[in-house]
Amino acid sequence: MSDSFVSVRNLEKRYGAVRVLKGVSLDIKRNQFVSLLGHSGCGKTTTLRIVLGFLKADSGSIHIDGQDMTHVSPRHRGIGMVFQSYALWPHMSVFENVAFGLRVRKVPEAEIATRVTSAIERLHLGGLAQRTPRELSGGQQQRVALARALVINPPLLLLDEPLSNLDRQLREDMRLELKHLQRSIAQTTIYVTHDQDEALSLSDRIVVMNLGQIEQQGSPHEIYFEPRTEFVARFIGKATFLDVTLDGAGADGAARLRTADGMEVHVSKLRRRDAVAHGGRALLAVRPEEVALASPGEAGAMRARIVEFLFLGNVYRYQLLLDNGSDVFLDSRTPLDGGEFAHVRFDGGCLVPKAAQ
Repeated sequence: MSDSFVSVRNLEKRYGAVRVLKGVSLDIKRNQFVSLLGHSGCGKTTTLRIVLGFLKADSGSIHIDGQDMTHVSPRHRGIGMVFQSYALWPHMSVFENVAFGLRVRKVPEAEIATRVTSAIERLHLGGLAQRTPRELSGGQQQRVALARALVINPPLLLLDEPLSNLDRQLREDMRLELKHLQRSIAQTTIYVTHDQDEALSLSDRIVVMNLGQIEQQGSPHEIYFEPRTEFVARFIGKATFLDVTLDGAGADGAARLRTADGMEVHVSKLRRRDAVAHGGRALLAVRPEEVALASPGEAGAMRARIVEFLFLGNVYRYQLLLDNGSDVFLDSRTPLDGGEFAHVRFDGGCLVPKAAQ
């Protein structure tokens, strides 16, 4: 906790009989970009609004840069906030929108002019200072909201799904801009999203939430390739899932697993093998990029019927059906030719404990 810039401890929040947050705790280091990721209603925005001070937790604490902010008003927390709707003043120019927080803080006019001009230039809004929000595109409005949040030099920046109102191409462009900006100014940031691609591409750390609690925290690589719960494994990305029993290792050192119907499954690089004891049941999660085409008779090769495919631009994603009826998803850079069937092998995979039924 000593090296945490933001420390949230045991947040609880109820609305009547509904327990919205269930002991949420997280630590964020200075200058980290952390995403709260989950389905709508999982508690991520509630957590963000409690950190901001817009909501009061029933219990728990919030420390920012060593200071207890649990009972401090939002105004005196000094946090920068970008809302999903941007919340720009429609009658004010870009300059006046960005300057608003500084005027509330009674910053001298000369300093306001310098800081606002700098923020506008940094967010590529030069030449738009005298326009009103209705004269701007969605991406430009988003940058104005960011400039307004950053111009007050906040210790912490909070972003609540700021890209959700943009079209796909603009959203992807803004991801790159946002990541570059956050790195260049070294700003501690908490980002709320339900978009997995955003969280994986932007974050230093991802906090996956479900039903008011944290399922897993970790780097994007850990969250994607080493899920620790069945919820995270199924929620993040696409994967092949097999209900298996750990049955030792083959002569080649590959993990040997067995499905409930007795089919042997070989995985060359099995992650989190310690998630289940020898002979214990678990869920095997294999990402599409870890499934490879194999030759009949090759070690670990499994016959599969080609069911369907999607062209995703950079790859073809195939859905195949193993002989035991299990779905397998394979990413291939070239279309599969050669008939109705193919042979595949698992070059990697992760064992995940089965969720309680």
